Amino acid sequence: MTTITLRFNEQTAEGKSLLEYLKTQPVEIIKPTTRRAIKTSDEKSYDPAFVKKIKDSQSQFKEGKGTKIKTEDLWK
Repeated sequence: MTTITLRFNEQTAEGKSLLEYLKTQPVEIIKPTTRRAIKTSDEKSYDPAFVKKIKDSQSQFKEGKGTKIKTEDLWK
């Protein structure tokens, strides 16, 4: 037996059609009991050197060492 995982939105017309079609076939449909795994706060998703660089940049900007650009001037 082969297991195939399909992800689709059951609320769209296409998703409803696919689900109805699959129900007519000799397949077993198992709905997941949980959503994707949620990251805990213990997990680090960024490189510590990168985080330090961003925090240093933010503190420099608060000290007035940054440059503000108006959105109108971005594409001039």
